[in-house]
Amino acid sequence: LAYQFEKGQWGLFQLRVEGTAQAGQTVSLADLGNVVIRWNGQDILNTDFEFLNLFGNLYGGVCEFSSITGEAFKASAFVFTGLPFDSQNVFDVDENDKVEIVWTWNTSKIASGYAYVFGKPRNGIMSYVPGLYIKSVVSSGAGVINDNIPVENIATLFIKNPSALISRLQVARDGKVIADGAIGAIQGY
Repeated sequence: LAYQFEKGQWGLFQLRVEGTAQAGQTVSLADLGNVVIRWNGQDILNTDFEFLNLFGNLYGGVCEFSSITGEAFKASAFVFTGLPFDSQNVFDVDENDKVEIVWTWNTSKIASGYAYVFGKPRNGIMSYVPGLYIKSVVSSGAGVINDNIPVENIATLFIKNPSALISRLQVARDGKVIADGAIGAIQGY
C-alpha cells in the first residue's frame, strides 16, 4: 500500500487492515509488515505494524486485533503526529510537501483483504517532526554487544526482545550510564 497524504493539518492517523487468512494460516501482528512514512523523501517513521499496535495500546487506548485460523482477521494501529500527550503538534502538509505512507506485509498468509488509512484533521502547530525508527541489533552467542544509535534528541527508547536473547541491558547517553539492569526489570519500567 502506498498512500499520499492530502494537504492540510493532521493530528493522528489510523492504519487498519481486515481480510481473510489463507486456509490453515493464522495472521499475526508480525505478519502485518513494516510501515514507513516519508516526508519529502526522508523517512520519519520506519517500524513494524506490530510495534505501532503495541505503542497505540500504551498511549492511545486499545488497538484492535483479532485473527482466526483460515478465517477473518482485523487489526489497527495509530501513527501519532507528536509525542504522546502532545495535543498541539500536527503534521502540516502543504502543496510543496510530498508525504507518503508505504506499508508492506506478508502476503503468503493473507488470501484477501483491504487496507485503510484514516486521518484525523486537527488545527495546531508543527513544532517538530517526530521520528520512530527500528534499530536492529544482531546478537550471536554469549557476550557483550556495543551498539550506537546515531539519532539526536531521543525522547523514548523501547526495547523489543521477541526471542528473549537479551538478559541484561545498559544504556548510556553522552558517556553516562542512565539505565543498567536485567532486561525484565527494564522492560517493566
